[in-house]
Amino acid sequence: MPLIDSRGTYVTIDDVQLAAEGNTGDTSVMTFTVSLVGNTSSDFTIDFATSDETASAGSDYVATSGQRAFAPGEASKTIDVTVNGDTLSENHETFAVTLSNSGNVILFDATGQGTIVDDDQIAGLDFQGFTQGPGGPPDPTAAAGPNNLVGMVNFDIGIWNKNGTVVEIQTLDDFFEEVDQD
Repeated sequence: MPLIDSRGTYVTIDDVQLAAEGNTGDTSVMTFTVSLVGNTSSDFTIDFATSDETASAGSDYVATSGQRAFAPGEASKTIDVTVNGDTLSENHETFAVTLSNSGNVILFDATGQGTIVDDDQIAGLDFQGFTQGPGGPPDPTAAAGPNNLVGMVNFDIGIWNKNGTVVEIQTLDDFFEEVDQD
């Protein structure tokens, strides 16, 4: 059991924000710093473990746990957490690194929050144009992108031709009719 300096000895862990998560297949490392404030006259260990907040272990980051040992005179240790990139447009996501079992050393700030900053562009829908073959219905050409949609998006489309006649376009199981624009 460590002897604690009379002025108080405690540990803290910082919060870390990753500037950009990267794409699918990319990995980055977030480094958390565990700081010792005060002095101990003997070695002590502290346990740590990650846990999900809005980020999910396995897909967003690699869950990790372990122990860090401090010797007298050491002021800090680091904990590395691997972050997995993706190409989903989503909100920034968070996970926690929690310290525990520090013996007689006070856990002043025992939870570090890791923020994975989403760097993916919002998906969109770009209509490139409409063509109509002989005797056939209009053939709209649209490009979705640049990334995967996380949820459904509703939008309205106003369509007319230069003669001001009704244009009808089938969208899934429905039809859209635009009134004469003249």
